[in-house]
Amino acid sequence: FWLVDQAKPQKEKGFPLDCISVDMETGLYFVDEGYIPGIGEEENGFRGFWQLVMDAHEKKRRETERNANKYDKKVVL
Repeated sequence: FWLVDQAKPQKEKGFPLDCISVDMETGLYFVDEGYIPGIGEEENGFRGFWQLVMDAHEKKRRETERNANKYDKKVVL
């Protein structure tokens, strides 16, 4: 793929470079409707991996926030 200087306005959550990534064979941006990568297994594996990482990070962040809120309450003795 090529990275280009003409960004598409649409973005895909978690994949900010897709709006400037163009398939060399088709000339389609990765965010274009109807774009299907030539080797979908590799592309989906890469995206799937990072989606799992981001989901795990978000889950841990929420859990940490929930635990922090639990201890923020003042206790009157």
